[in-house]
Amino acid sequence: RNTALSLAAASHLDPVEVVRGLLRLGADSSMKNFDGMTPIQIASSLGRTEMVKVIMRAEDEGLDPLLVSRLVAAIMEGDVSHVKSMRKDITAERLTDALSTPRQQCKVLLKASFYGMTEIVEMLIDGGVDINSFNDDRNTALNHAARGNRIEAAKLLIKRGCDVNFSTERRYTPIDFSTSDEMIQLLRENGGISVSD
Repeated sequence: RNTALSLAAASHLDPVEVVRGLLRLGADSSMKNFDGMTPIQIASSLGRTEMVKVIMRAEDEGLDPLLVSRLVAAIMEGDVSHVKSMRKDITAERLTDALSTPRQQCKVLLKASFYGMTEIVEMLIDGGVDINSFNDDRNTALNHAARGNRIEAAKLLIKRGCDVNFSTERRYTPIDFSTSDEMIQLLRENGGISVSD
């Protein structure tokens, strides 16, 4: 049997980025192929020094390879208690690396904002996720924080420099999604306007 990681390690194309991606997704670097060799043994036997370093770094982190995947699933489901228990074991860089596309990063940022997961919002921003990224409807993290009435998440987003007047396709701004007077006041105090202003 061959694993995807073993095949990538043996590939003639030297796909270091493929190996990085597989490791981020939880590939088991100790799994042996049909010859009884692990991916690091395969890469080493082929003289793939950079690939060996990548696999060794992943092994040295000593983290559960599926932890990031479980964290992202908990964020998407709004499971605040599980997010809090897993968050301490993951760095901002590891989280954003696991979210390989800007679209995935945006999706998780919007959900974390909606559910008021300020630590995750901060991790994503610290990890380089665009604070003003938006989905297909041009909704931003601040729109989601306003819709969910997540004052602390909104304060964090504003403090970190998000656009308080970023408008959707229909020209709605975060104030138009606000569900409380407190949220509207916070947004107005920071220059927010409504489509009806």
